[in-house]
Amino acid sequence: RAYYLSVNQLPVAVDQAGGAQVQVVYHMKALVVVAPPGATPNVTTESAKPIDYQPPAAKQGDPLPPKVPGVEITLKNTGRRHAMMSVLRWVIEGTDTEGKPMRFIIAPEDLSRVIGSGYVPGGNGVRTYQLPLAKAFGPGPIKVKFLK
Repeated sequence: RAYYLSVNQLPVAVDQAGGAQVQVVYHMKALVVVAPPGATPNVTTESAKPIDYQPPAAKQGDPLPPKVPGVEITLKNTGRRHAMMSVLRWVIEGTDTEGKPMRFIIAPEDLSRVIGSGYVPGGNGVRTYQLPLAKAFGPGPIKVKFLK
């Protein structure tokens, strides 16, 4: 199971008579994951298909940037332990729009920017992730492997 531990600092009253003051109030969240001793994840790819990926706006209120080629991957974890997929290197293989072989290796640093921790819960947990790519996959099958 996964839980978020949230810590919120409450604002304190300050004496306004002394002039200008700045107050910083913190809000922090931490992901806490609990698993049985000896349990392991067992993640498989349920589906992988090409998509038009919509990058997020640079900041709230900005227009959305143009769509780019991407892939949508659905993962299933039949193990008894959660999986953090962004610590792995993802290898995505298929063919491009002209039928030529194409392969992407996505590093953990790049994954964490797009999918965060990549948490997939155990016990048949399912998660779908969308990733931007430099080039579009064609209509053929897409294979996904995970390397340490």
